[in-house]
Amino acid sequence: MAVANVPFIYNVTLTTAGTEYSQSLNSLYGNTFTVQCRQGVDIRMAFSSGATSTTYFTIPAGSSYTFDKGIAGIKTLYFQCATAGPVTVEILYFE
Repeated sequence: MAVANVPFIYNVTLTTAGTEYSQSLNSLYGNTFTVQCRQGVDIRMAFSSGATSTTYFTIPAGSSYTFDKGIAGIKTLYFQCATAGPVTVEILYFE
């Protein structure tokens, strides 16, 4: 497994409540990332398109989610929130 050493910062703006937004990652060998919401709202995160309405992980307001296992195959993150935006999801990602 490759060592995560190239940092990227992504900001995903969610403007419409109940709409799914995505962010592609430049991953071939694995991912290490932290996700949080800049505003004080819950966000839903999923690893496949359409799943933010069915099978998702909630990141509560004021919290963050860190994934540091370096699992290959996560190429896109999907987000949704119930609050009308703009809501900014911050992603700190290491490749």
